[in-house]
Amino acid sequence: MRLTNAYKNAGITIISNLRNANGSYQVTLDLETIDRKENGTNFRKFSKAHKNEIAATFNKNAVRNPILLWNKKTRLLQSIDGRHTIAVLLDQGYKKWTADVFFTLNEQEAGAVFYELTQNSKRMAPWDAFAAAFQSEYKFALDIDAALSRVGFSTPNEDGYNSNTADLNGFTPLFDAWELGANFLHTFLTVLAVWKHNGSRLHKDARKSPFQRGLFDFLKEYISQYSARDLAAFLGKRNPAEIVERAIDLGGDRVERGHYKLAFESVLQIGAKRRAA
Repeated sequence: MRLTNAYKNAGITIISNLRNANGSYQVTLDLETIDRKENGTNFRKFSKAHKNEIAATFNKNAVRNPILLWNKKTRLLQSIDGRHTIAVLLDQGYKKWTADVFFTLNEQEAGAVFYELTQNSKRMAPWDAFAAAFQSEYKFALDIDAALSRVGFSTPNEDGYNSNTADLNGFTPLFDAWELGANFLHTFLTVLAVWKHNGSRLHKDARKSPFQRGLFDFLKEYISQYSARDLAAFLGKRNPAEIVERAIDLGGDRVERGHYKLAFESVLQIGAKRRAA
């Protein structure tokens, strides 16, 4: 990989010839250039208290490489993971540091990488990862936040958000729905929103991932056979408790997404209107 003037101007001083298994390249960063350019304005969007907390436990020998994205439009680097680390390194006087950079991803793909990194790590809970991605203006987080707001669901980016009283406990089904497009995500959330608006809150099991994963699997299979509007309207008239009870009949003490999908199918047989062939 050739070190071009554009890369140098963005703060990259060395690019390794070895490509990482995930497709990124190991590079050496000029941290002062990174700081001066405010690359994408997403390196310092966190509180001073949080930075102090990181600095108090900072160990340079245990630091993970920050993971960055080369933005072809702005010709700057954007942080996928590790913007806090970069800020703390600067504060502690480091001028250069190693990072992993993706040169060929678009922002949507980078958002997916960010989510996978945090979802599969104990460093950050999924909703915290979502809030951080939203703060860094990743497309998937902006889209999901807007979709949640449109149907009246709480999001971690609202003032006064409380995870204990949030509308949805699971985040992964939302991300999966987003990957299938705006219409699918809207249908998925519309069904849940109808149930919420029929009562003060969603059924406690309907707020959880297994129920929502089952709904996702059900919609993925049947949304091409039925009008999305009809599916949402029909399912919205059913009591979520009915679906939960049916899933328990199928799964017993261990109810999983497959049982919920079958429960949705059982309810659907009663009468949603198929699309015209």
